[in-house]
Amino acid sequence: GAMGKHVEPQDAISPDNYMDMLGLEARDRTMYELVIYRKNDKDKGPWKRYDLNGRSCYLVGRELGHSLDTDLDDRTEIVVADIGIPEETSSKQHCVIQFRNVRGILKCYVMDLDSSNGTCLNNVVIPGARYIELRSGDVLTLSEFEEDNDYELIFMNV
Repeated sequence: GAMGKHVEPQDAISPDNYMDMLGLEARDRTMYELVIYRKNDKDKGPWKRYDLNGRSCYLVGRELGHSLDTDLDDRTEIVVADIGIPEETSSKQHCVIQFRNVRGILKCYVMDLDSSNGTCLNNVVIPGARYIELRSGDVLTLSEFEEDNDYELIFMNV
């Protein structure tokens, strides 16, 4: 993935590897995804959805035309975010979604990477450089200033 400020913890694990470790069949697995809504969209459907099962961490940051859904051949620029959001106020590496195996339990966290405008979890600014646990349905925005946020990132597990 993208290189940058974030160093993964020792207990980092992808959901896929965790589910493999438990020997779970496909139908018994929890699936994780990030569903992104653009606030002013007329049709209320998601703007994008990202599958979060294959890797242990995902960097979220400002979209400069390149992210996971770009053809590999087009990646001539250095990719700074795995999940790109075209949010003006977002930092290039804004926050990270990190899966960890905590005493045998798969947990997901978000950490603000000391971004310039902060990361909000359910409208509360989270402290920088600390892991905050995510629960299904949690809403992330990429600025503490409500008027700056055009996108909402919703963490889901099903």
